[in-house]
Amino acid sequence: MSFNKEIPPPPYSAVVLAPIPDKPYVKDYLPWSIINLLFGWCFFGVIPLIFSILCRNYKNNQNFASARTMSALALMFNILITIGGLVAWSVFIAFMYLYIITVDDSIPK
Repeated sequence: MSFNKEIPPPPYSAVVLAPIPDKPYVKDYLPWSIINLLFGWCFFGVIPLIFSILCRNYKNNQNFASARTMSALALMFNILITIGGLVAWSVFIAFMYLYIITVDDSIPK
């Protein structure tokens, strides 16, 4: 009896090797920042736009540590400006509705 029998390979491979990208993937959130420029009352929308542009510049210069930092800041400020914009626009629309109702009642008919 021989104990040197070869074990057949499994019918499938358990390990899948993916190609390693040449540079890491870092999101810059630029489209969201541009939307927030209009939606976030312009002044506050500039803040995430600056961080998004800086993130894109750092990515192009291969400085991925700084790009990740600027990406996180752009994401954080985009979330804050979006929520703040929703609240501000809701208050503005409610105020205008109440103002129009008040002015409409004061006009003599």
